[in-house]
Amino acid sequence: MTVDAQLISPSEPVCPGNCVIFTCQQPGAFVRWNINLQPTLRQTAQSTQVGSVITFGVDRGFNFELHIVSFSSGILTTELQVTAVRELNDVTVECTGSSGTFTSIIDVASVGELITTMVSK
Repeated sequence: MTVDAQLISPSEPVCPGNCVIFTCQQPGAFVRWNINLQPTLRQTAQSTQVGSVITFGVDRGFNFELHIVSFSSGILTTELQVTAVRELNDVTVECTGSSGTFTSIIDVASVGELITTMVSK
């Protein structure tokens, strides 16, 4: 079975205060995450760190957690987790490995979006 490299991200806006999780699968032993704030936050995960959690961005007022989930059949799986706050809305996250760079955007729901969603359900 072949697993394609991929970045899995939330399909809808996330409510402020909820956890946002991005999952990246890449072949190879290294994955680099970039969070495109000014300046960019960068963190690298290695296959030798499976089971580890790396916290970064605290000095910038954020608490990003990089979970090194597994390394199986040459595929490194990592998860980037952060609490959704308005300051992170529209910030780009990137996962880079041997199969290239995958990009997603943190989408934090505004109060108007939350009200519209609640009314339409």
